[in-house]
Formats: sequence, structure tokens, C-alpha cells
Amino acid sequence: MLARVLLVFLFLPSICGDILTLHDLQIINTMIRQGDDAMIRLEPTKASAVRQKTVCRRMRNKLIETLEKAHGLSVRSEAAEAIRLCTASNPQNRADFALENSGTIYAGLKDVIDSGLKVHNATEHATRGERIKALQSIAKAAEAIWILTFNSDQGQEEFFRIGAVDSLILVLRTCHIENSENGKRYSHSSKAVMWSLAALQNLAATYCYSDTGYCQWIWNEKGELVMTGAKPKSKIGFKVRQKIMMHLANTDLSAILCHLICLGPVSKPHGRIYAWPSQSHAYAHQNFPSIVPWAAIGFVKNLALSEDVSRFWKENNQLFDCLCVIAKRSPDWLEIVNAEEALHHLGWRDSCPSFHDRCSDYPGWTFLDSAEDCPQFEEERYCATYGETKNENGTSANEACCACGGGIPNDGKGDKENNEEEKSSNKD
Repeated sequence: MLARVLLVFLFLPSICGDILTLHDLQIINTMIRQGDDAMIRLEPTKASAVRQKTVCRRMRNKLIETLEKAHGLSVRSEAAEAIRLCTASNPQNRADFALENSGTIYAGLKDVIDSGLKVHNATEHATRGERIKALQSIAKAAEAIWILTFNSDQGQEEFFRIGAVDSLILVLRTCHIENSENGKRYSHSSKAVMWSLAALQNLAATYCYSDTGYCQWIWNEKGELVMTGAKPKSKIGFKVRQKIMMHLANTDLSAILCHLICLGPVSKPHGRIYAWPSQSHAYAHQNFPSIVPWAAIGFVKNLALSEDVSRFWKENNQLFDCLCVIAKRSPDWLEIVNAEEALHHLGWRDSCPSFHDRCSDYPGWTFLDSAEDCPQFEEERYCATYGETKNENGTSANEACCACGGGIPNDGKGDKENNEEEKSSNKD
């Protein structure tokens, strides 16, 4: 441990000038990460927290100068990555970085996204490699915005003021993600889209004067979603939601969000060729579409806090169906929590149909030589992990169990027809 600390202080004085090189930044980021390569880092490790106090505070001005003035998108996006690592779950560092150079950090991060989009969308002039690097740059800047807007009315205000909402939505509208039935198709846009959605989620949030910064929302007797308990910090979340409502009403944003949500839930075991968002690796899993739905759901969850947005989606059967399936079937806590809250904010929590309303499990089916049956697969959310494994009779849970998408339709109708009727009857 002492050797590592000495290495930090030996290296930092060797950095000359206000603008850092790509090599400098890569070393700094490796120091701060301390081997923690989780995709979604809600809390830094103890070792990273120490580096936030040493490396980040000493390099703060150089990082912001590099973000603002360096030539080359790769260098500036690596500075954005360092800023994100320095400010994660560290309110003091967030405040210090925001104050440095009169808040130029906000414009710098937005410009990285805009510059990345310019390269990515220049299909006739940019090589495939340049477009992939541009997406990686967008992802790093968007993740930094996600951090800097959490429980920060100043961060929300500044990014809203400079037009970051429009830039992030443009990422969603131009960086497309497709899905495939076998789940093996990769998309180089996945990480950029995921972090853009997460950043929009925090921009659209309403934060309160509570221990966590979160607000509590309930439905009153008049059928209105209202805040209870702690008071809100500002009205900026409402302004952001009104801005986004214009995109929902006038562009294809609503269809894009439904498509991205309906890529979920995770449906295969987490591992080398498939990723669950809560367990994903920052680099090994960055191209998997399965890391995206949790963030799209979180964005919708916060948009639904405004009545006009909630009303806009009230009759959207596709959104209702996908949120219900994710909330009831997903084993990934990020998908579960966001889906349950989105259903609550949209007034749909008690309307989701049972998997068994129009379906029956195969009689007597059990998993391999165990006593685990379809009800236990549903209760324990085993479908993603074990759903494709066949038992001694050659039948898998995905074929036998209603909760896993199989089973026997009760009325002889196809699944799609059954689901549409069920959604209508539950929402009437």
C-alpha cells in the first residue's frame, strides 16, 4: 500500500504544463480506478476514495484545462473519464470541480458529446474505427454528466442551460441499437446510449432535502402522483421534463425509448458472451445491448413524474407490457428497481397481469433431478440463468413455464394476442 502511495506522488510532479497528454490521463485513470472495472460504479472502492483525495485534488485544474483546451477527442474524453472517477459519490469533489474555471466543466463535457456525434454521423468521411472511438468518447462524457447531475440542482441547471438535453437526445436518435433473438449481436453504440439515458435520467429527476436526495411519491385519493415528506430542492427537473416532452410529442423519441426498454429483461446467464447491467465489466461488456434497458427505464421513470408526460404514455400498451415483464421476470436489481418505480409513477403497478392469467405451466415439470418447478422459477427469477437448460425429458423452463415465456396458452390464442387483451383489460 505504501509503495502505491509513493508511486502516485512520484508520478504526479513529473506532469508538466496545464494540458495533460493521453498517456498522462491513462495513468491517472488507472491510479484512481485501482483495478475496479465495474461498468456501473455507484460507490468507489476504498482505494479509489483515497485517490479522490490525493490524485484528484492535485490534478483538478489540469483535468479541467485539458477537457476544455486539448486537441483531439480522445484526450478530452479521457479527461472526462478522470473527472467522472474523481467525482463519483464525492459531493465535495463535485462542488470543487464545478467551481473551478467558472464552471467550464459543463460546456467541456457537452462539447465532447457534440464533437463525438459529429464524427459518428459523418458516415462518408469518418472511418469505422474513428466512429467507434467517437462513441467511446460520448460514453465517457455522458457518464460524467450522470455523476455531476445526481442530487445537484446546480449540475442540472447548468447542463440544461447549455443545451445538454438536446445533445443527449440526439445520441439516442442517431446511435441505433438493434436486438437479435440469439442475444449475440453486439452494438458499438450500447455504452454511449446507456450513459446518455442515465444522464437524462438524472437531469429529469426531482431531488429533495432528504438523507439520500431522493423524493417519495404517492398516489392520492384524487388519482394524482404527489410528493410526500421532504421538500424538493428546485424546479429544474420539471423544466427538463417539459423540454423533453416537446421531443416526445414531435420526434421519434417515444418509439426509441419503448424499443430500448423492450430489449429487456436480461434473458441469459451473465458471463463472457452476455451481460447483466449490475454485473457488467466496463470494457468487456461495453458492446452488449443488454446493458441498455435499465437506463432507459430509469429515464422513463423520472419523466413520468410530470403529469403531461405520464398522460402521454397512458395508453402505450407496448411500454406497459415490457415494464411489467421486466419487473416480474428480471433477476437484475437495476432493471427490477427501475421497472417497479416506473410502473408506480405511471400508475400501473397494480395493473400488471399474472403470467398465469392466460397460460398454464406444463404439468409436473421440474428442473433436472431437483424439486424446483415452474412456481419456484418464477419466485426465484431463475429464467435468465437456467431457462434454456433442458431437463431429463428434454424440456426447458423457457418451454414449460409461463413465467419464462413458455407454458400452454389457455384459450389457444397466440402469446401476442393474449398479452394485448390482458393489457387492455387491466388498464381499463
